[in-house]
Amino acid sequence: LWWGWFWALSVVAVGEGSRWAPARGDGSRRRILVVGGFDGSGTRGAVWLLRRLGVAMAIDDPTSLDVHAAQVGGWPALVIPLLEASAGAFAAKAPRDASPCMSAFPPQLDWAAPGPGQEARKKLGALVDSLTNQVEEALPPSHAHPPFMVSFKAPCATAVLPALLDLGLDVRYLHVVRDGRDIAFSSNVSPVTKFFNATFGPQCWASLAQDLPSESLSAVLQAKLWTEWNHRLVAWAEATAEDSKSAFAWHALRIEDLLQDGSEAKRQAIVALASFVGSTVDDRETLDLVHTAIPSLGGSVATFNGQLVAAATQARSSGYGKWKHLLVDRTELHHILHGIMEPVLERFNYSSTGPVLDLAPVPAQLHDNVWKLDAVSRAAVSRQGCILVAGFALGPADKNTNVAVESRARSWDGCCSACRRASPCDAFSWEPLERGCVLATKRSTSGLQRDSTAVFGWAYS
Repeated sequence: LWWGWFWALSVVAVGEGSRWAPARGDGSRRRILVVGGFDGSGTRGAVWLLRRLGVAMAIDDPTSLDVHAAQVGGWPALVIPLLEASAGAFAAKAPRDASPCMSAFPPQLDWAAPGPGQEARKKLGALVDSLTNQVEEALPPSHAHPPFMVSFKAPCATAVLPALLDLGLDVRYLHVVRDGRDIAFSSNVSPVTKFFNATFGPQCWASLAQDLPSESLSAVLQAKLWTEWNHRLVAWAEATAEDSKSAFAWHALRIEDLLQDGSEAKRQAIVALASFVGSTVDDRETLDLVHTAIPSLGGSVATFNGQLVAAATQARSSGYGKWKHLLVDRTELHHILHGIMEPVLERFNYSSTGPVLDLAPVPAQLHDNVWKLDAVSRAAVSRQGCILVAGFALGPADKNTNVAVESRARSWDGCCSACRRASPCDAFSWEPLERGCVLATKRSTSGLQRDSTAVFGWAYS
């Protein structure tokens, strides 16, 4: 039954008029939400979805939806010294015959000792304070008590999570993941140019350049950095989240799960994300999100598991699943990339042909009496004797047969009463922007059409 997952979502609801569940954990700590992931993973789409779930985001750039940390000189100036210090300390302890492409990510330094760690910690504290003021000024009245002191997106902020914890913050991290084989062929190579040498040291790049043909080098560098950051981040995050002394939680959002509108994969991803951030969106909002194309995912039409998936409203060159076409007749590069990325691909359920997706359709409306409105409306429904489906109306075919218009009805409950009095009348639409109360003989939902302002209902004795 479809009512089960709506009930599961509704149990996190809080007081009347509130969208947020109370924050849990150490009340003395300031809770923040950080959205990160490798560049090109779809973090903009994740922010769009978070905002629809009620999360107030701090945003510097309306295009990327990022916080650029200009207050402290920008993210590269903050992250690169940490990566270099961590890589240097790691290399000093490594055996002479160790691989030149090993790292210690994310950086874990002595944050109190003079040096890059202490400097980064100081800058991060100033940045969080600045963003807190920015968000508080931008909060509408409906977000008077959000669960996060501040929420922001910065893909490379993955590298500063240990430092944020050392500030005494309660950190929630949303880890956005995209198939690394697509990332390997991304035209956005800024992560490699900015962070590769700082992560591994220059010997790694030089070694790969010596062993690989020039036309394959860029894809391998991207794949190597994507794998290292994701693989080591997951290991650190899981260990830290299990530490009872740590105020940290993380959630992985696989962006491909959001591509197919109306799919079970998308429904599960949205419900899980809403639970992670403490959002109590109601049933109608959730269903709308499942059936709404999420912008800024950078996708195109691609084939997953033999099924055609419309990944976004517009096709783009940075399409999902493009790696399959780009690796045709490139067997050696195919093996190299899969050899590098295999642990992370398996961890996030990417198969040899693409992400494993549950594309079972989620109906645009629910069956019978499982649709829930707010508490007042539910009580009225019980008294009036009608079952409601909000956001839908009778279809054109139904309006042409056995239909009457009850002009005296002024609301959906009045329309319900009119249908119960009329004979024959099994169903009705309350359409405030069109014909008002429309009565019909109808016992199925097969011909319903979406109308965000309407309410469809059955009347029963």
